[in-house]
Amino acid sequence: MKVDETYSNMQRIRQILNIFIKHGFGYVIEFLNLDKFLSIGKRFFRLETSKLPEDESRLSIPERLALTLEELGPTFIKFGQIMSTRPDLFPEELVESFKRLQDQVTPFNFSEVKKIIEEEFGKPLESLYKSFEEKPVAAASLSQVHYAVLYTGEEVVVKVQRPDIQKLILTDLRILNKLANFIDKRLGEDRIFEPLLIVAEFDKSIRREMDFITEAANTEKLYNNFKDNTHFRFAKVYWEYTTVRVLTLERFIGFRIDDFEKYKLYNIDRKKIAERIVHAYLKQFFEDGFFHADPHMGNIFIAKDGTILMLDCGMVGYLDNDLKENFSQVFIGIVTHEFDKLVEAYIRLGMMSQPADYEAFKRDLIDFLEKHLDVPINQFKISEVFMDTIKNARKYNIRINIDFLLLMRSLSMLEDVSRILDPEINIIETTKPFALNLLKKKISVKEFIHSIGKVLVDAVDTSRELPKQIRQIFNLLLSGNLRIELKDSAEKKIIDQINSVGNRISMSIIIAGIAIGSSILLQNAHSPTLWGFPLLGIVGYSMAGFIGFFLIISIFRSGKW
Repeated sequence: MKVDETYSNMQRIRQILNIFIKHGFGYVIEFLNLDKFLSIGKRFFRLETSKLPEDESRLSIPERLALTLEELGPTFIKFGQIMSTRPDLFPEELVESFKRLQDQVTPFNFSEVKKIIEEEFGKPLESLYKSFEEKPVAAASLSQVHYAVLYTGEEVVVKVQRPDIQKLILTDLRILNKLANFIDKRLGEDRIFEPLLIVAEFDKSIRREMDFITEAANTEKLYNNFKDNTHFRFAKVYWEYTTVRVLTLERFIGFRIDDFEKYKLYNIDRKKIAERIVHAYLKQFFEDGFFHADPHMGNIFIAKDGTILMLDCGMVGYLDNDLKENFSQVFIGIVTHEFDKLVEAYIRLGMMSQPADYEAFKRDLIDFLEKHLDVPINQFKISEVFMDTIKNARKYNIRINIDFLLLMRSLSMLEDVSRILDPEINIIETTKPFALNLLKKKISVKEFIHSIGKVLVDAVDTSRELPKQIRQIFNLLLSGNLRIELKDSAEKKIIDQINSVGNRISMSIIIAGIAIGSSILLQNAHSPTLWGFPLLGIVGYSMAGFIGFFLIISIFRSGKW
């Protein structure tokens, strides 16, 4: 890494830490030993005594954390927004606080918009679009949206990425990775969350969001899946006007799904809209295995003729055949109250691995399912089941499948949207025919033959690869290069402590060496003098004293003296 990049990163790290301190998180900075990245003056300042701004003194910790992320800028706002979809990684209070994060950003100038578009296509903007509205319709932390018209007369929306946003986010990602590594080592096996996993998940998500080609591909796939549906639509993608930083889509004209006055104005049946939305999503879950994973109110519009218009396909989920089958088993188990099958399906559907205490996990899962299933089916709340599932998984330290999370989150949002339109809608009963149909397909002769074929292909592939892999293991064994890595948390802690002690001993020896050398130089009458004493001896003593002072301070601050 270049020197100027390193300096820039350090300045940004200090800025991040100082903003956390400003909002009352100095004690966290000290506990995690992140104060080593601060300026010398700040390091010896009692961080926990930093006064909160008056308007924050009564706010909860999650609320203050949300304010901190907003002040830190686009990367951290997106971090909070993306992490609000991961209740498996954060406590419920934090997730709720992150959901309220807002993109409070100023639109960038039209001259920048024009420059980016012309850089991407190598043509003047005027040759691409017949007309282009300079004022943006919406502005967010990563991009902003403009209305335009093509030379064919088609009305479009053009999403343009913010200038230099990729550079800023990539810099912040490097810093987040550095801090996550440091925190992970500091907490060791005692950590109650996974900083490296959290940053890795965010890294993957934000890179996807910065690539408009990915969003265009998602949109086109959903568009094709519903091209024959006259009641539920996704936008058409204009690929010749789309790049990594510019996305051009068909413009939808309609009103927000929660603008209830418009239903009366255009004589649209709200219950029919709720039913169509639920059916469209069940098709995505049970038939397509590919779904729009962000169905909140702002992403669903209604045309004057009652057509449902879906926006923003940046977040999608995937369900393979096994996930779809287990998802069906969950819904059938809920309707029939077959708890054993329901628990098994839950584990296969959502969990990457079976918990160590399987029986205890199973008992807890049955207890909370019974609690929810004892209520009338029309009062059954998917969102509550979702959150209890997360709490139970976290209790047993179980990692949850990301597509299962997106599925449950989408269902929860779908439930909220549909019940606002029709309070009497019964999503579980509506789902039953879809689930049964999928299970019937699973046991059909055609599907059985297809499954057998897949198993045979996998077996043949495995039989081809196995001898080669065994030979590789034996070659490593004979050459003495076979390594088996065993992780032991206690051993790691001991090694860390030995390294720490070794570093201090080394520093003490260096200090002693400098002091002894300086004493010898003081006896040298031929060297340059300062105030009557040999200059080199004074410099040596000063260095020894300075290093010794910081060594003593670090020992006292560590609390291990």
